[in-house]
Amino acid sequence: MSAVQGPMNDLWKAARSIMNFDHLPFGNEYYATTACGGAPYDPDTRHCWAAKCVGTSSPAADCYNGTLVAQHGDEERDMNRMMACAKSLAVPATPLRVYWDFVVCMEKAYETVGIGAYEHCGKVALYDPAELQQCFKGPRGDRAVEAVAMRTVDHPGTPYVLVNGESVEPEDALQAVCAAYTGTKPPGCTQVSQPMEMCI
Repeated sequence: MSAVQGPMNDLWKAARSIMNFDHLPFGNEYYATTACGGAPYDPDTRHCWAAKCVGTSSPAADCYNGTLVAQHGDEERDMNRMMACAKSLAVPATPLRVYWDFVVCMEKAYETVGIGAYEHCGKVALYDPAELQQCFKGPRGDRAVEAVAMRTVDHPGTPYVLVNGESVEPEDALQAVCAAYTGTKPPGCTQVSQPMEMCI
């Protein structure tokens, strides 16, 4: 079971009312650049790309428009792109709930159905599958991937979870969130927490 289906979904269910939860579907991807290189996948190249392109005031022109290199190949790259599209298309009134339902569904289908699960998962999460596909195949998909790439900080590997800026193991995230929270704790907490970011 993936971290998304397991501890991250448990965290979402138990503590979503007390945290700023975010998921960045970029994982260990990077764009091929002149300065750092490209395929085949190499963690040193990924760290180079992150250092030169993420969070810098003047990234190189090819930081976000080269070929995307995914650690586990085209299927992973396509799944991340579809999730980035879903993130960009989420209904404004309930964007995170809608998006997270889609992500969990897609993660469950990753090993068996792969990217083809988007139609079923789109319906489960109340997306229009045709709109997801249009985004995936077009320039909006490029922009959606770029948006999550620009926010994916350098990290040692995935899953990578931050609670109040500190890295924690996925299975420790709920406890960390609950322990950090100083307000009235929801029933899902035994100790409670604060804002959370997730980059996987």
